[in-house]
Amino acid sequence: MEIVDKWDSHRAERVGSVFRAQPLMQALGVKLVTVSAGEASLQMSCRNEHMQHHGVLHGGVVATLLDAACGAAAFSLMLEGEGVVVVEFKVNFLEPAVGIEIAAIGKVKRAGNRLVACVADAFIVEKKDTTVATMLATLLRIPSSS
Repeated sequence: MEIVDKWDSHRAERVGSVFRAQPLMQALGVKLVTVSAGEASLQMSCRNEHMQHHGVLHGGVVATLLDAACGAAAFSLMLEGEGVVVVEFKVNFLEPAVGIEIAAIGKVKRAGNRLVACVADAFIVEKKDTTVATMLATLLRIPSSS
């Protein structure tokens, strides 16, 4: 299986198209902000329905944002017809997520023939220097059916 090391606008559009087709991302209001080879950044507004009982962004929402950032970053390196699915992740919550907008940046650390290792950090946009959570994820490369 070939590992892609080139980047082009067609690949970026493919990532955007797959991202926009995910109902959960639409329901949460997550936007794909940037995508390049092996990296993706996402952003969403923190709405009342995303909060937990202490008035901070629910950990499940933060984990979902981080997972999506890793997925988009990994998918950016896939060949036509290939896909990825997460098989494992670990999240560390570092600070309470309180703010107006939250963002996540996912990066591929290594793309192998079967597994893709990614990392992602989430931060409150108004406090860009404070990481609120970090993720290490392993994704499975789904080969093309052709």
